[in-house]
Amino acid sequence: MAPRDRTTPRHLLSGLLRCGSCGAGMSVEDHHRGRTRIRCTKATEAASCDNTRSYQLDVIEAAVAGGLRDRMVDRDGIALYVRVYNEERQALAAYSVNRRAQIEKRLQQAEREQDRIYKA
Repeated sequence: MAPRDRTTPRHLLSGLLRCGSCGAGMSVEDHHRGRTRIRCTKATEAASCDNTRSYQLDVIEAAVAGGLRDRMVDRDGIALYVRVYNEERQALAAYSVNRRAQIEKRLQQAEREQDRIYKA
């Protein structure tokens, strides 16, 4: 199966981790001694980031999960999580609707242009 056809993330934080230096995404660098290591994508692909350090993904995932566990023990933490989650989902849905409208508009323009060329 091609990576673009995959519907579920491979790791807990897939697509969520960002480089602290440049803000680019973090991607799997390699597997060392049975552990997955991640690294800044810009540092790996374009050498345009100074952060060339590798990080153990399991350590980061454990820290994030532990932090969430600690913060989700009270009602205020849960309410904050639900509110932020719902806001993010609404923003993503709005973006998808807007993006679709833009693509449909471009398609209509291309079809009109094709018709003009055909008639000419």
